[in-house]
Amino acid sequence: LDLSLLQTNTVAQAAPASDPSMLDLNRGPKVAAATANNNPDNDALEALGSRGIDRHIKNTPYFDASSLADPDPVALANRRTRGGVTEPFPEKLHRLLRECEKKGESDIISFYSHGRAFSIHKVERFCREIMPRYFKQSRLSSFQRQLNLYGFTRITSGPDAGGYYHELFLKGRPALVIHMRRVGVPKTQKPLINQRPSAPRPSSIMTPDF
Repeated sequence: LDLSLLQTNTVAQAAPASDPSMLDLNRGPKVAAATANNNPDNDALEALGSRGIDRHIKNTPYFDASSLADPDPVALANRRTRGGVTEPFPEKLHRLLRECEKKGESDIISFYSHGRAFSIHKVERFCREIMPRYFKQSRLSSFQRQLNLYGFTRITSGPDAGGYYHELFLKGRPALVIHMRRVGVPKTQKPLINQRPSAPRPSSIMTPDF
């Protein structure tokens, strides 16, 4: 993989987390060509989706995926999900966040204003009211395990502390999440999401340069 594909759009300087210009949700995303060979962003999307944890462990700078093209709508509609799962976890989670916003439940769980990370604001209500509607269970540990498996990182310090992010998990861009893969957690690395605040932790789980 040519790492320059990821370096091209890496955010070099941090912008204020509340700056909506970082993620223009009112502007429609680009749409990729009908085939992967015609999509210059495809390699970068695949790298982000399958190597998320490795990138965090190596302290790779945050990559701005908002400029990448969405998958072709026809290819998206005809794709086959892995393992027979009709709606993989990242897609279901993105739908959960959209529907909670529409139902006025953003006080429980929501994206941050910049749209690049989300937070569970009221854990007890999330487990009791939201989780059973989407996951048929109410154990936060099971939810966190899925986040780990799909390469999400928990932000443990900075203005977005307590939130979770993945470069391909952006507000207003649900199609990008189809590139997210179950990557698991390397045996030599403790799950980033469940690390205790007092334990040593890599700088990559501070608030990234969104």
